[in-house]
Amino acid sequence: MTKNSNEKSSLPSLRKAFTIIVLLNIVFLIERMVFDFFGFMFSMIIADFLFLMFLLIGLFGVFQYRVNYVVSLTLTSMIWIAWNIFIICVYLDIGNLNRYDPVFLNLNTGKTSWWLSSSFGCKVEIFNELEKLQIQEQLDSARALDVKNTNSTLLNENFIYNLVSFNSDSKYKYLNNFISSNCLIPFYLIEIIHSSIMILKAILIIIFGLLVSNALNEEDDCFDYIGGFDTTHMLSQNINLDQGTLPRSGHIRLEPLYASK
Repeated sequence: MTKNSNEKSSLPSLRKAFTIIVLLNIVFLIERMVFDFFGFMFSMIIADFLFLMFLLIGLFGVFQYRVNYVVSLTLTSMIWIAWNIFIICVYLDIGNLNRYDPVFLNLNTGKTSWWLSSSFGCKVEIFNELEKLQIQEQLDSARALDVKNTNSTLLNENFIYNLVSFNSDSKYKYLNNFISSNCLIPFYLIEIIHSSIMILKAILIIIFGLLVSNALNEEDDCFDYIGGFDTTHMLSQNINLDQGTLPRSGHIRLEPLYASK
């Protein structure tokens, strides 16, 4: 078999594999979108919608043999990987990022991940603990205001701020200890697993997207728009014809057509 025929034979299998990978991405992405809606994580919802749009474009491109559509999905998958790496950094509390107050993910609305109050295997509901912390914050705030009114000369603004904020660092440490000791799977681990799966599937899209794009380009290059594929070479493989009697597909003589009156 020739090189061109080998490439043509590999294209259907590549298209089928690419289609399966894109469909799996769509299924997992819709599942993630549902839980992002539950948690009102608006940045993640917007990113999910945008990537879903490019997944549908890439799916249309592989069905219609549109190389540009497949390439657009491949490039978008690289951005999608970077976005999911950022989400993993948020839920790992890297730097100044805070998993309990993900400002960049909820657009500063104060919302948290839906899995925070719905983690797997929790002996005590985290929602009750959050209520206790909220009540404790209100009590400390009231005490701070009361102390300020009775003895305002002894308290400065920094001390009052620490009381009103209920020592945010200690609150987050308390939540971390409670979740790690009370829940089988912490909420941040679920989010990290979600993002890791998305990264792996995006890597598969990039790999197979490049293979499909290359196969489509090679097939487009070997196609002769006047006479189709290289029919002279293929026919000479099966039929013992004289090359002089069979014209090359790229050198077909065009004869004018005259309409009879």
